[in-house]
Amino acid sequence: MKVIDAIISSFTDSRTQANAILYAIGLFLLLGIPTALLSNPVIPYARMIPATPLDYVFLFMTSILAAVYLVLPESKVCNPDKTTFAGGFLGFLAFGCPICNKLFVLLLGFDFMFNIINPIRPVLGILSIIILAYAIDKKVKRYTEPNK
Repeated sequence: MKVIDAIISSFTDSRTQANAILYAIGLFLLLGIPTALLSNPVIPYARMIPATPLDYVFLFMTSILAAVYLVLPESKVCNPDKTTFAGGFLGFLAFGCPICNKLFVLLLGFDFMFNIINPIRPVLGILSIIILAYAIDKKVKRYTEPNK
């Protein structure tokens, strides 16, 4: 409960609330457009694997949790957090089309992306949410207890 209270106290400022909303919307668009979850006239792109409702849930949760992480105050000690990157990356794998992403297909191969990654995308999405929540918890604890 201490962590939740610290997060809530960070959001009492209207500027922080506005930043969180802008970050969440920006991340939602930044991640949703290239993965073709959000159609647009600028980038005509169709997914090879149809989007599921879970894809939208993972896009939404990744955007919200990443925005919360970004607006939380930093501790006095600069600690770049690889945990947040891992959570965001797993989230991207969870809601992105596994065979449309040319970079991953090039690096890992079509068979691996389609036969291994595609079936476990829901698990990757849940792991992403857990990891991002853990990163938020870690950041709050670094800020509230700087000696640890």
